[in-house]
Amino acid sequence: MNSRSASPVPRLRRLGVLAASTVLALLLAEVGFRLHAAVRGLPAEFTYSGTDRENLEAWLLGGLPGDGEGNLTRANAHHPVLGWVPRSNLRRMKVGQVLSPFSTNSIGLRGRAEFSREKPPGVRRVALIGDSFTFGLDKPDPKIWGRLLADELAPHEVLNFGVAGYGTDQACLSLTERALAYHPDVVVWGVFVLDPVRSSMHFTYFAKSWFALRDGELHLRGVPVPKPDVLMAAREETRPASYALCYARHCLDALAARDDDPIATPDRYLLELDRAILDRGRRLVREAGAKLLIVLIPKSDWPSVEASPVELDVREWAARARCPLIDLREVFAKRLTRDPGELDVVHYVPEHHFSAEGHRVVAEAVERRILALDWLPAEDADAEQ
Repeated sequence: MNSRSASPVPRLRRLGVLAASTVLALLLAEVGFRLHAAVRGLPAEFTYSGTDRENLEAWLLGGLPGDGEGNLTRANAHHPVLGWVPRSNLRRMKVGQVLSPFSTNSIGLRGRAEFSREKPPGVRRVALIGDSFTFGLDKPDPKIWGRLLADELAPHEVLNFGVAGYGTDQACLSLTERALAYHPDVVVWGVFVLDPVRSSMHFTYFAKSWFALRDGELHLRGVPVPKPDVLMAAREETRPASYALCYARHCLDALAARDDDPIATPDRYLLELDRAILDRGRRLVREAGAKLLIVLIPKSDWPSVEASPVELDVREWAARARCPLIDLREVFAKRLTRDPGELDVVHYVPEHHFSAEGHRVVAEAVERRILALDWLPAEDADAEQ
């Protein structure tokens, strides 16, 4: 009999043995990987969950605070709980060729205005938390919505604790780590539709802590967040296993994925996690004696797509929690005169953040809602004057 007509069974067996051997090798690598991480005092997840080598190198070579141009990591400093915060005393920090220069004050807040820990007599405070849309990338200090809001609410103070790249989890953690220490009367939480997705990650701009949801309770994990040099060293020492495991995880994720866009098809756990984080933030704000306002931020292509499950879920949460919410999709729709099938280039810089007009509209919407809710009584300003 011709050898080419032989049964394919032996070949299939060899392939099966090879596949089983590969799986066994990956499992052994997993065990070794986690033991190595435990010895080094690192959360095991940090050693293989999407750690970006270029980002780590940028952190190590990022330079010191001051003028200059570089990627966004140069403008950030390591934080043991949040992962990163803006460096203090930046002056016209330039990131790339597109984004506008920005400054920070002595505690790393956007802008150059300084604030004492205690509030001045007769002055109330508004604290902003959120991601780059709240921090105000793409526009210089005087034109971001936080600064415009501060100008309109003076002599009351607006402190911008927004940080580029933050997820819902980091924004919530920034309440206890930074914002509430300055005794705000109002907290405005900018929630971009990508923020809940970031909450499920262990590494975005850099390594970060994260919440695990178990039996309805949030558990903070990954603290303290490893410093860049420690994380880079662990990466270097475990490179072969990290690459193999990362590749295997990507393959499994690709097979299990129903859609490439986690915003379009978020899993149930992600939405439950986001609601629990919002609940935690609302409770913290209430316990601090302050008021909470949510600003829901859609992507720039919102005119041509329906509201995402994340947007719908945040709306539902706000209604259930009786938490005031500004839906920017609705605010922008009232002002948008272009073809609704096009991108919103009136309120957004294409493929980036708010335009100057977008920042102005957001500031006006937040100011109107705060004043309508009577959260900054007029007698406070009168007493100061």
